[in-house]
Amino acid sequence: MNALTKKKVYFLLSAGWGPVVRALPIANQLKEKGIKTYFHVAGKVADVMIRAGHEQVSPDRFPQKGNPKRDWWTLDQLLADFGWHDRDFVHNRFAAYRKAIEAVKPDALVVDFNTAAMLAARSLRIPTAAIVQSCFHPARQKPYIIWWQQPPDNLPTITPLLNEILEHYGASLVSSAEELQIGDVTVIPSFPEFDPLLSVDDSTHYVGPILGNDVGHDAGPEFSQADKLAVVYPGRPHDMGGESGALIMRNVVPALVQLGMDAIVSRGEFDYPEYNQPRQGVVFSSWVSLPTLDSRCVLIVHHGGHGACLSGVQLGIPGLVIPTFAERAYNARNLESLGCAISLSPENLSPEAVAEKLSLLQTNSGYTQKAIGWRQELANRNYGGADKVAELVIGLL
Repeated sequence: MNALTKKKVYFLLSAGWGPVVRALPIANQLKEKGIKTYFHVAGKVADVMIRAGHEQVSPDRFPQKGNPKRDWWTLDQLLADFGWHDRDFVHNRFAAYRKAIEAVKPDALVVDFNTAAMLAARSLRIPTAAIVQSCFHPARQKPYIIWWQQPPDNLPTITPLLNEILEHYGASLVSSAEELQIGDVTVIPSFPEFDPLLSVDDSTHYVGPILGNDVGHDAGPEFSQADKLAVVYPGRPHDMGGESGALIMRNVVPALVQLGMDAIVSRGEFDYPEYNQPRQGVVFSSWVSLPTLDSRCVLIVHHGGHGACLSGVQLGIPGLVIPTFAERAYNARNLESLGCAISLSPENLSPEAVAEKLSLLQTNSGYTQKAIGWRQELANRNYGGADKVAELVIGLL
């Protein structure tokens, strides 16, 4: 019998499609080796994991609290906006995750930006592989997530509440919520130029983009036969940035029509009822696989999500980024620094402004050349992606 067949790994993910895209190919590899895999993620994206044969075990549900804002300078502040300033909320959330983990009895955890899961993992002393972006890493190159603005006075901190729990269970205390995101091994699903850190120790691993957005999907639908296509991903109609996806749709679609550009707009799992029928070369779909459009996609327009930014780099496609809140603005700045994207803030958004930026991306070949250059550089580095993460997780068993 394979020595791994009695092992169990529990994936605890934050909400959204991005963490699932990263987790699914890792979980599939572990499952192929005979390891029993469990997961938790909120929302409809859980169906993709279930169809792939991974068992869902979720903590007890209770309402999210707080009023998240578009701008935040630290993870402590973000979590405080989500209700983590409330002692009962923190203790109840921690207890729910600890109970779920105890029910699974895993040999190791894989946690993708889930603070309650990391808190429970430390209290239970279970080996953990943590997946984290640089903006939420304690060694990020800049002291603040929005490093280009002066932070307000008296930023909130939730660290005393985290340490209250850690101290109770005899675990090491932390100096910030960012410090809690570090595991026995820590995985950065990216590369240093896009996700810069001040220092990297032997337990921290850049593994390159893990992007297989076609994983868990059937072949994509048929689209326009145009040789050159733009791809648009607006994300959620409403999120902590406000009416962000809806704002992108209202300004980007008219700009595409104005320029006469053939485009595919991927609505994801979200409902944009007014955008169901094609408009002069612009097609709307619930999903589009970027790899299938590799040779035809000439630019990508998106909200600044980590995976969307890296999709453009890995495919060698320049991008227009409309970052809708702090993390995405951080990503947009880093992507611009690579020379393969332009960002446009929501405050300056209009169909005319979008059309101007799209025209610049099309006429200035430097953006495309930079994107193609980074694509080749990533191929040359051969970080390992999901294969490397699976190897690191097995090393914890």
